[in-house]
Amino acid sequence: MNTRSIYQALIAPRSADPNTQNQEIVLNWLLVASLGLTLAAFVSTVADYISLQADYLLDRLFILCGVFVFFGLLLLLSRQRQQRIVPSLILVAIFFIAASLIIFRWDISNPFGVLLFSVAIVIAGILLSARFSLYTALLTILALSVYMWGKTHGIWSPNLSWIRQPSRAADVASFSAIYAVLALTTWLFNRQMETALSRANRSERALKRQKDLLEIKVEQRTRELQAAQLEQVQQFYRLAELGRLSTALFHDLANHVMSVSIDIEGLQKRQQSDMLARIKENIHHIDGVVRRVRRQIGGKNEIERFNVIEEIREVISMLTYFGDRRRVSIELRELPSRKPIPFRGDLTRFRQLVINLLSNAIEAYPAVRSGRKQRPVIISVSRPPGTLIIEVADCGEGIRPAMKAKVFEPFYSTKDTGTGIGLFIVKKIVEEDLGGTISVTSDKRTGTTFTVTLPLKHHG
Repeated sequence: MNTRSIYQALIAPRSADPNTQNQEIVLNWLLVASLGLTLAAFVSTVADYISLQADYLLDRLFILCGVFVFFGLLLLLSRQRQQRIVPSLILVAIFFIAASLIIFRWDISNPFGVLLFSVAIVIAGILLSARFSLYTALLTILALSVYMWGKTHGIWSPNLSWIRQPSRAADVASFSAIYAVLALTTWLFNRQMETALSRANRSERALKRQKDLLEIKVEQRTRELQAAQLEQVQQFYRLAELGRLSTALFHDLANHVMSVSIDIEGLQKRQQSDMLARIKENIHHIDGVVRRVRRQIGGKNEIERFNVIEEIREVISMLTYFGDRRRVSIELRELPSRKPIPFRGDLTRFRQLVINLLSNAIEAYPAVRSGRKQRPVIISVSRPPGTLIIEVADCGEGIRPAMKAKVFEPFYSTKDTGTGIGLFIVKKIVEEDLGGTISVTSDKRTGTTFTVTLPLKHHG
């Protein structure tokens, strides 16, 4: 049977509570040490009896046997779960009773009695709780007070003969045993507390690491979910945007289809002149509109060269019907020279940018059922050296300063019916697809102006 097996059988705690484990280990060590001391005393007494043949040593052997069995029973009781309190109380009571007997027999000045009272107080605090340490101290004070009262009234007289006797080796052994009990008790408890504290610190560090990792994972997962949700919302918004423009597109297509129909009738009447060219132009226009809508639905990018002014006019033509319904007029202010402004980029994204800005400006005006006054939305185009600037202005109610910093954030809208995604998409197109910047100025008296600045050095 190795040392580890002995430790598991006699000392190792069986409680699941860390605090109770510390107290259980100290109790088991004290009981095992008491068994060891009792066994050593028994062996020493047996050796004396064999050498001296003194009959009085037989009584001591019986007493030591009883003490050994008593401590053995306490240890056996301690090894049973939920039975730590009873052995601890008995052990504290043993030291307290022994100290009281010494005081009452040999006076309060006897150092053995004082030390045993100290051992009882310390063990009560360690094995039970701080409250029991206080109770034991109060009982010690009570015992000393009762002794002094009885001595004063002559009820008992202590034996003071020990004072006149010289110190012996037995006294040194007794003091050493008491100090050893105190040292062993406090050392074991402090060692267990340090172990528990170290374990708690390790657990806290591990918990902090797990918390940090969990926060990182939650943050990553949140970003992934937000990105996925944003992509879905952008898809829905594109479909909603196409639905909103469908009326204008069909209106525009209907005009061209009607023109084609008239031209076909003219052909039937042999009025051919320029009708074939007009039919081709209308069919080309219809085909271009359908192709761009299909590309926009699919979210495909296609880099091509186009005329900025022409495309803006195309968007204005599509949104005119939408503006008329809200009593809003759209006006284009271009360069005085009226020269084309070439630009190379994603035409679908550029048209989406202009559509969103103009639609947002139209919706800046409150809806009205009737009225003659046309409320303007002005889109201006200028071309400083190497730069294209597009401004979209309305004379609506403006944006409050507290809200202006949030208008480009996703899912934020100043309108009751807005989705909060349009201006976010505009900012994304300007910065990521076209490599430019966008800003906004607003005043409740003059309205709101969005300014888009695009570089031309790679596009012109």
